[in-house]
Amino acid sequence: MPFLKEQGAIIECGVLVIDFPKFGIRINSTLTSGHIRAAVVTTEEVMDQHPEVFPKVIPGGLPPLRKINHKICLIPGKDLGTLPTYSIPEQWAKDMSLWLKEKIE
Repeated sequence: MPFLKEQGAIIECGVLVIDFPKFGIRINSTLTSGHIRAAVVTTEEVMDQHPEVFPKVIPGGLPPLRKINHKICLIPGKDLGTLPTYSIPEQWAKDMSLWLKEKIE
């Protein structure tokens, strides 16, 4: 929340909007259900809910071969390239970078 405060964000819970007047940006949210609720779920709870994915005993060795074995063909000497993870305004990226540096120090 300090980042939002520093940026002068205005949160309007009734209409699910966050305004950033300094930047002229408005973020609108939409409901995916009739209720908005916060949920706190631990990693252990998720693992317990899906034992077929997260077994208690991890098998040794490699997994068995499947009908379809996916692979990524790499070209020697070719750059893999990268894409940005998030697309945010350049000024926000600078401000967030400064904020993170302050928190790390």
